[in-house]
Amino acid sequence: MRLSVPVLLRAAFGASLALNLVLGGLLLFRDPGGGGPPDPRRLIAHMERLLQPGDREVFHARMEAGREARDAARRRLRESFADVQASIGREPFDPAALQAALAAARTDGAAFSQSFDTNLVQAMSAISPEGRRRIAEDMPPGRPQGRRGRGGDGHGPGDRPGDRPGDRDD
Repeated sequence: MRLSVPVLLRAAFGASLALNLVLGGLLLFRDPGGGGPPDPRRLIAHMERLLQPGDREVFHARMEAGREARDAARRRLRESFADVQASIGREPFDPAALQAALAAARTDGAAFSQSFDTNLVQAMSAISPEGRRRIAEDMPPGRPQGRRGRGGDGHGPGDRPGDRPGDRDD
């Protein structure tokens, strides 16, 4: 089967869009004090708390085994974010330099994600079905509550039906 150019372009566009969304999310939801990607240790600790003692130790050991590679990838991504920030603030502004910094950040973001994902798959493979079930049940479906002031109903301040001008019967 031979893929047509439009199909390949759509696939490339989709992959590019996905990476840009990841990068944008990392920029928006970075650690408050340091910039860059969020620290995965908080997520790992949360998952560990969900597990029974036997699974907890196994999960922790497997995640620790990948910590050095994960931390190195995270450091590279933090450096990429610093390059993006410097490119944005540099005068005279150089669009090509910003484009290059963003491309490097996407590449480093993908490497960080791959490192974490590989490590997580190894840890999940080592725990019991009950442990995986506990973690899966704790995951919010479609993330209805966000970090930017959204409530459990998925709405933020002023965007609930009835909150907008014209929605009220004044």
